[in-house]
Amino acid sequence: LNFGWGVYRATRGLDLGAFSVSWEASALQANLLGQVTTGNMNGLQIGGVNVVGGEMCGVQIGVVNVAERLSGVQIGLLNFAVSQHFFPILNVAF
Repeated sequence: LNFGWGVYRATRGLDLGAFSVSWEASALQANLLGQVTTGNMNGLQIGGVNVVGGEMCGVQIGVVNVAERLSGVQIGLLNFAVSQHFFPILNVAF
């Protein structure tokens, strides 16, 4: 739980707050402004801007969703799977 800004080496379980940064995550991340995971992410991200620098395995829900590689679903205004494709509103890749 963070009240503004949280930085973590590895997030496991639940991450709630305003904004967070982690190196890798296997969690439900729900942050008001969003979150950045520099490595791989397994789970669910909900926030304004969701960014994954590695592989996103799961679901991203936000205004802007970005993942280097996607194995899952992105729901938002702008969705980017950088090494794969871009689709507005709904982006699915497996």
